[in-house]
Amino acid sequence: MVYSQFNYSIRLSYSLIIYYLNHFLLAYCFYFCTLTTMPFSLSFLDTIEYIAIIASLGYVILSSRQLIGTWLFGFIGSALYIIIFFYNGLYGSTLLSCLFTGLMVYGWLTWKRQANEPELLVTQLNTKQRLIAFFIGIALTALIYCLSISIEGHAFPIEDASIAGFSLVAQILVARKKLEAWYGWVVINALAVYTYGSNHLPMTALLYVVYTVLAVYGLYKWRTSMQSH
Repeated sequence: MVYSQFNYSIRLSYSLIIYYLNHFLLAYCFYFCTLTTMPFSLSFLDTIEYIAIIASLGYVILSSRQLIGTWLFGFIGSALYIIIFFYNGLYGSTLLSCLFTGLMVYGWLTWKRQANEPELLVTQLNTKQRLIAFFIGIALTALIYCLSISIEGHAFPIEDASIAGFSLVAQILVARKKLEAWYGWVVINALAVYTYGSNHLPMTALLYVVYTVLAVYGLYKWRTSMQSH
C-alpha cells in the first residue's frame, strides 16, 4: 500500500513538473520574442533568476502537497541561486544556497525511504524541541554573520545571516515533516522580501511575497494532514 502510494506520488510529481515546465517554456518563448522587438534583452543573470524562480515555486507548491518531486525543483532552484546571490554580494544567502543544494538530496533520501517503511506523518515539536530549534537558528545566524562580515561588499549582513541561519533550521524541519517549519517560513520569507527588494532583486523579492502566501497555504495543508491522523 505504501509502495503504491509512493509510486503514485512520483508519477504525480513528474506530471506536475512537465505541466509547469511546458507553461513556463511557452510563457518564456512569448516573453523572449517580445523582448527581441525592444532595444534591450534579458541578461544571462536575469535568465538564471527567472528559471530559479520557477523551480523554487515548484519546490514550495509540491512541498505543501508532500510530493517527493519537490526536492528536484528545490535542487535546481538552490543551485541557480548560488550564482545569483554571490553576484549580488549576499554571501550568507550564497552559503545557504550551497547548503540547501545538499539538503535537497537529504530531503529526497529521507522521503524516499518511506517507500519501504511506515509513512512519515506530519507532527509537531514539543516546547523543548522548539526552543532548541530557535537557539540553533540563533547560533547559525551568528556563525554565518561572523564568517561573511569580513567579506568586502557584503550587503545587508545581519538580515542575510538571519535568513540563512533560520532557513537551514526550517528546511530540516520540512524534511522531518514538522509543522513548525511553515511558521518559520512565514517569518523568514517576509524578511527576505525586504532584504532582496532592497538589494535590487525585485523579481526574487516578488518570489518571496508569493513564498509567504504559499507558506500560509503549506501550514494549512500540513495542519489538516496532521489532524486527519
